[in-house]
Amino acid sequence: MTPGTAIAGFLGPLAIVALLRWRYGVTAPSRGLIGAFVAGAAGAFLALVVEEYLWPRLGGVFSTAWGDVFRAFVLIALTEETIKLSLIHARGSDAKDPSYGAFVIAAAAVGAGFAACENLLYLHTYGPDVLWIRLVTATPFHIFNAVLAAWAIARHLVGGRMEWTAAALTLSVVAHGLYDYALISAPVGNSHFLLALALVSMVALAILRRLRPVPQV
Repeated sequence: MTPGTAIAGFLGPLAIVALLRWRYGVTAPSRGLIGAFVAGAAGAFLALVVEEYLWPRLGGVFSTAWGDVFRAFVLIALTEETIKLSLIHARGSDAKDPSYGAFVIAAAAVGAGFAACENLLYLHTYGPDVLWIRLVTATPFHIFNAVLAAWAIARHLVGGRMEWTAAALTLSVVAHGLYDYALISAPVGNSHFLLALALVSMVALAILRRLRPVPQV
């Protein structure tokens, strides 16, 4: 692992957020986005600690097939998305990001922080080849899944309907679970995870194209 690849792995996700902010003309202060990014990276570290602690203790309870489902949808997806959505929700509920556009881009920064932390772990474990693949797969997936969640959470914050946050968590966990299950169940030569990436990306880009000062509840 060289310093250059480490920097690319960690700051590459933040560069994608900066590109999205510019491309969709969102007014969001850089300081706030960096704060959201750092919070996301810290949240990812917490999630990884939980996952590494629980999997050796719970993995043996299930058969191989059900173990893959549990690991993908519950241990990884539910853990990571619960932490991620808590961080996103906090940015709106405490008025750090009062405008809808700034809130969505801040959510993307939280997702980018998750991706950055994981990128460093994968870089250390598997080397730079995996990092370059993650920069065009797992990294945008984390960012766009956070955008999808922010779209639903914003409707809860504006309209006061809790079911929108429940929907955000459900959608995020299902998408994340499908993505990871495809990789865990057949890690070599498997491209099914790209279907989850494509679906989440298309929906998130549609949300970004329609950014408004206030979401339509």
